Amino acid sequence: VFTTNFDDLVEAGAHSLFELAGITPRPSLVVAGLGEPDIASRALQKGSFPLVAKLHGDFRSVRLKNSVNELASQDADMRHVLRSACGRCGLIVAGYSGRDASVMDVLTEALDDKGSFPTGIYWCHRPTDPPAPEVLDLLAKARATGRSAFAVPVDNFIELTSAIERGVRLADNLRMC
Repeated sequence: VFTTNFDDLVEAGAHSLFELAGITPRPSLVVAGLGEPDIASRALQKGSFPLVAKLHGDFRSVRLKNSVNELASQDADMRHVLRSACGRCGLIVAGYSGRDASVMDVLTEALDDKGSFPTGIYWCHRPTDPPAPEVLDLLAKARATGRSAFAVPVDNFIELTSAIERGVRLADNLRMC
């Protein structure tokens, strides 16, 4: 999970899932804040998942990106980690508008990498709010390179995860959560 949020919602959700599903041994959740791109990079290299990479920092960190000037560019090392992940994985975007140029630039540049987004790009948006022009541009560029790329209207995150659960075969202990 790559997130621009400062909170620990993703981590709390993962820990709750591990507990509810009775997963033992529990996977080690790797969390990398803005000042820790090396942790995220090593996790990607080793295939250590789940990984949460906080592109704009963590509320517990000293370094945060929050102001317009700070958000104008992405940390170079964290940018590299995100681009590397794009080279290995598809992308599902949920709860993110795409109006942050520093993140959108990385995603667009990743389209230049042969084999990036191997399972496509799925950008979820509220049915009442069309995707931002930057998002539509990214999806069009992706399709022009032969990649699957879709804007997916989704009412809310619970509906999205329910649809994913119906479409993906999960272990029985995860399905019951």
